[in-house]
Amino acid sequence: MPVIQITSLPFAETVDIPAVLRRLSALLAEALAIDVRHIAITWQFLPSGHYADGGVTIARQPHATHPLRVDVLLPDRHRPGNLAKILDFIAEELAKSVTVARENIFIHLRTAHSGTVFDAGSIVEWPAINGGIPMSDRTKRSGNERRTDEDRRQANDPNSSPEERRSGIERRSGEDRRRNNE
Repeated sequence: MPVIQITSLPFAETVDIPAVLRRLSALLAEALAIDVRHIAITWQFLPSGHYADGGVTIARQPHATHPLRVDVLLPDRHRPGNLAKILDFIAEELAKSVTVARENIFIHLRTAHSGTVFDAGSIVEWPAINGGIPMSDRTKRSGNERRTDEDRRQANDPNSSPEERRSGIERRSGEDRRRNNE
């Protein structure tokens, strides 16, 4: 993960968007010291005239108005000071790649917490930035039961009946209700 979504109007000049995405992916992978296969970037063009900035609509992406809109999703394992550097890096590389001023790029950062991402068929967890406890271990310490490995296997087993798949969830929910009533 990072997952990056870029939105803009069409450009007046030809821009090789696939090349921009490949370059940004490679540079970001290098900067974050992660494998490029963990980076996903999309670029979506808005229909001409479907973007108002200050109440003004236009057909093509300008250099200094109607900012590129960039949504960045990162895991919460980056330190706050590094988050600003990552956003700055993305803005700088986009400004180098397309005819939009760096000051005309709007980036919104969202962070995903360990245990709140479903990818490659399962919930993804990672260590906290301080070397602390992954979310599943924190919830165990707080007294909330997590699904057991058997519950997970049963819930994900396509050969299990719907009742068997629900049983692990219901068992956990019942235990949570009993604990909360104590």
